[in-house]
Amino acid sequence: MSGTINYDLGPASLTSISSYQTIRNSYRQDGSALYVPTLASFGLPFEAVAVDQRRTTKKFTQEVRLASSGAKILDWMIGGFYTHEKSGNAQVIVPYEEEGVVSPISLADVSIPSTYKEIAAFGNLTLHVTDRIDLSGGLRWAENRQKFEQIGRGLLIGSTPQVRSRDDVVTYLANARYKFRPNTTAYVRFATGYRPGGPNYVVNDPVTGTPLAPALFASDSLDSYEAGFKAETTDRTLGIDISGYHIDWKDIQVTSAAGGVSVIANAGGAKITGGELTMTARPSPQFTVVGAFAYQHARLSQDSLELGALRGDRLPNAPRYTATLNAD
Repeated sequence: MSGTINYDLGPASLTSISSYQTIRNSYRQDGSALYVPTLASFGLPFEAVAVDQRRTTKKFTQEVRLASSGAKILDWMIGGFYTHEKSGNAQVIVPYEEEGVVSPISLADVSIPSTYKEIAAFGNLTLHVTDRIDLSGGLRWAENRQKFEQIGRGLLIGSTPQVRSRDDVVTYLANARYKFRPNTTAYVRFATGYRPGGPNYVVNDPVTGTPLAPALFASDSLDSYEAGFKAETTDRTLGIDISGYHIDWKDIQVTSAAGGVSVIANAGGAKITGGELTMTARPSPQFTVVGAFAYQHARLSQDSLELGALRGDRLPNAPRYTATLNAD
């Protein structure tokens, strides 16, 4: 649920946005292909192995921003942001013996209760150089703090003490726009992005007892370059939106596995180059057709042990082509 309050201060407008969200996910995966032969090599003959996962998040966010009002040479906006999240992440590995009987051997029963807090301040400026040229820039500073612990038992996993982390980051953007006509605009844009790191399951080697994955995965960041063109006919019956972009992605966060348990790993760097085309037709006020096509070449910029991939290999779960067609 969420709520928004707007207040007109004359030369500026004040906006407050509050939200609260609860998410619960649970699902089962068949881990037999991985676990049955691996555990058999250690003298544990199972017929099948299931992996049950449960994830919950309770999240509160609050944003307040103050923005200039009216037509001016310089538009501005400043604001602050706060979020508080409490999450639970649990996995249970269930081995089955003959005839579907659950084995009394505990392989892994683990949960990671965690708390995430972030506070941020941001601001944007837009300078209307002429009636056709706009220049804008933005800056955002954020600090996040996390704490988490691992509570586990079983052959593959155990408990670890509570761990705390803290991170500070500054992201920014710059944008230039040129209006050929009121309905025709070209733009170029540069922006940086960031995602915080977080806790991992600490999985132990069943023979040596040593950890197979770090307790914390690192943050990842990116630099994004984009240029585009947007146009509509004066009667708005036809429209086109075309853009191209390139992204340099550092320390990418990917899903990996350690001892059969799902973890997050940092897999080096990647580069993504792509383009998007959207065309809109409105033959009548009652009828609209929108067609969109996108292409992206997403590949690793260095070898990745975590993905078992080499430089130049495609990123997983990254479609090369996508297309949509909508009619309203």
